[in-house]
Amino acid sequence: MYGIEFYDEYLLHMGNLKNKPDLATPYKIEYLKTLIKDNKVYKFISFQEHSEIKLKTLMEEKIWFSFYKTLNDDTEFQINYKIKKVVSKTGCSKDYIKLITNYLTEMYDVFSLTYSYEDYMWREYAAGGNGVCVEYNVGDYDFLYPVEYCDKSAIDFTQMIIEAIKNEGMALSIIPWVVKNSYNLNARLDS
Repeated sequence: MYGIEFYDEYLLHMGNLKNKPDLATPYKIEYLKTLIKDNKVYKFISFQEHSEIKLKTLMEEKIWFSFYKTLNDDTEFQINYKIKKVVSKTGCSKDYIKLITNYLTEMYDVFSLTYSYEDYMWREYAAGGNGVCVEYNVGDYDFLYPVEYCDKSAIDFTQMIIEAIKNEGMALSIIPWVVKNSYNLNARLDS
């Protein structure tokens, strides 16, 4: 479908939810349970930026969400599409397509976790060992979504937008948030 391993199957399970039971959520939860060991996920935290807020958040037993536009990979939630093709296939104006695409892909905050405790995470995400790692017990797997690492330029966001506008698909409502380029050019990191 889109060449996004887990999410191709997830979207098939999702189908058209109007008159069907939700088959995608149980599929996602079972998949996550194969990845997450002992119901534990981890958050590596650096205090290089926003240290006072992060410390206060931890002391109040809350979690720190990052504003998605401040993440170190500016391609993280970027979608590239051919607006002229969308206009041609849908009959909608450019302004409407921009509005609906922004609306369908709007997001505010991100809380990224890892299911694997690895030593290199200290270096990459916790200021070379000068940060902390918080261990969380998973209470509800439905709040979690696995991230797929792939070449985002190979994903046909143009077709996703066409399907979303024609009310023929739901991929655009989730795919931009759960796919990530395998290599972060800005931070020069292998994701």
